[in-house]
Amino acid sequence: MAHKKVFNNCRICGIHTQLTFEHVPPRAAFNDCPVVGKHILELINKNPDEYTARKGHISQRGAGAYTLCEKCNNDTGRWYGEAFAKLAHQSLDTLKQVKGQPSLYYPFRIYPLRVIKQIITMFFSVNSDLFRANHPDLVKFVLNKKKRYLDPDIRILVYLTLGPYLRFAGGTSIATLEINPDEVSVDTMDNALSQYQRDYAKSLYSSEIAFPPLGYVLSFGLEPIDNQLADISFFAKYRYDDWTSIYLKLPVNPVNTWYPGDYRSKEQLQRNFEENTRIEKENQ
Repeated sequence: MAHKKVFNNCRICGIHTQLTFEHVPPRAAFNDCPVVGKHILELINKNPDEYTARKGHISQRGAGAYTLCEKCNNDTGRWYGEAFAKLAHQSLDTLKQVKGQPSLYYPFRIYPLRVIKQIITMFFSVNSDLFRANHPDLVKFVLNKKKRYLDPDIRILVYLTLGPYLRFAGGTSIATLEINPDEVSVDTMDNALSQYQRDYAKSLYSSEIAFPPLGYVLSFGLEPIDNQLADISFFAKYRYDDWTSIYLKLPVNPVNTWYPGDYRSKEQLQRNFEENTRIEKENQ
């Protein structure tokens, strides 16, 4: 079956050309099966139990989109994709060994610089073209495979997850993070997006990707949503060919809603729902 043709600006280099499908995460990191995607506005004020019952766009190729030109897609995939997949497979092995409840530091045998470059490459695809325009330093970071070090304000945070849902949140502003997830409406989202446009220029925002067995948060000038997330920003200090063992203590966070930074369990969600229902009845 012929693939559709999409022409737009490459999210990394900015060249206007025909774009290729970028898997987020790479196919070798368990992203080779069909997924159902839904827009945030379709899920506002919906019980997470309704998520699977609602129709969405089916991507037979896996999670991803037409976001990168052929050169950026091929280069980053060749440089970083395999190293990233090794981290994903080791993470899943860890989850299996500890039955989903790791509590210690566990070793990961990886290429740290390649891993963090692939994670940042993924964030180019889940964010708008403004991301590239506002962060030329990150463009240089991923397009030069040997370039090291990140701005101290940039933080890459990681956690383990078994889902059950995926989450792709690009450019979530401070305003969005301060919204009570149980009080989100179209109006509050509009207000948050307006604030987001102002905050984006200041680079004060957070972006998140959750795809089992791992979740990733890219933070600019913000405190982490969850202080338990593992900060792997130091991966950028390694050289491209450094193959080493790194011990990480990664929390396991469920992803039961589309809200960025929301790691509540189903039991917590149910308790919150019941409490909100009780308060609404009292205020009637």
